[in-house]
Amino acid sequence: MDERWYSRKSADDVILVSRIRLLRNFSDYLFPDAMSEEDRTEIRERIDPLLPAMSELLGSKVKRLPFERFSPEEKAALQERQLINKAAAAADKRIDVCASSDEAFSLTLNCTEHVRLLYSRYGNRLSDLYKKIRPVDELIGRGIPYSYSERFGYKTSTIANVGTGMRAYYVMHLPLLSGTKNFTQMTEEIGRYGVVIRNAISDAGKRSMGLYVIYNHRSLGITEKDIMDILTNVAGRLAGQERDMRMNADRTQLRDRVLRSYGILKYACRMDFFEGVLHLSNLLLGVAQGILHTAGDFSVYELMLGSQPGNLQVYHKTLFDEETIKIKRADYLRHFLTHSETD
Repeated sequence: MDERWYSRKSADDVILVSRIRLLRNFSDYLFPDAMSEEDRTEIRERIDPLLPAMSELLGSKVKRLPFERFSPEEKAALQERQLINKAAAAADKRIDVCASSDEAFSLTLNCTEHVRLLYSRYGNRLSDLYKKIRPVDELIGRGIPYSYSERFGYKTSTIANVGTGMRAYYVMHLPLLSGTKNFTQMTEEIGRYGVVIRNAISDAGKRSMGLYVIYNHRSLGITEKDIMDILTNVAGRLAGQERDMRMNADRTQLRDRVLRSYGILKYACRMDFFEGVLHLSNLLLGVAQGILHTAGDFSVYELMLGSQPGNLQVYHKTLFDEETIKIKRADYLRHFLTHSETD
């Protein structure tokens, strides 16, 4: 776990994660839904020799995972850690997944698109991520020509992704700002910039956990730089307002909110996932405000990922029923929080 990017403590208190996704298709092949098994195999065999060069570009070893042998729980765990998407986890045809040893980078082959590239890091780092992932994108394109139009850009299986084929994301922690009356109006105004904001995690009751994902809606008629600039501007405005609210918040009320959640997480014997994320969100706030100090080199964001059902079952290498998962989740969280301290 130590070498995984999300295992390290985050340096940013509001903009938790930056992520870039690129979708590409090859000009010499049909879209994946219409491909033959022979073509799928051929693409895989043409990509495999490029993995060492990808490792060198990214500074982390990239290897193909034995995805075809993974159990549904192992696939769910990869989806929970954002290495693959829902379509890949549920695919009934052979797809291939490659990942870097630090899990910051993943490459999915022959799912909804021939190539899905994803790169993630902590903090406000979209520009840095793009500089890292772009050479990998170009490496693949030189080896197997992409389907590209001078007028429309990269061709994808859905119109929404035609153009740059890029989606940029920020995962933001907005526990105070999202509780204000005008937050809904604020999100509607953000939409005018072509930016979508949604709950990163929400339960059936639509409770907000304070975690939000913002990303670009447009991909056509706009450049990659434009996408990153717009998104960074919007994220900066939201982060500024959240930080102002934290600075002006009543310290006693803030401590009470954080320490109540800390007490529940530290002593609970069973924990529902959404309740756990809600309390971890408050802990994240407490760490950022100096109310809580976590012991050990782990991040609260890592606990949010690790406490999901797929990862818990992979962690224990055992299948559990729903009630046992709640018990194991509480055990997992207590294990990491045992030696944490409050101010």
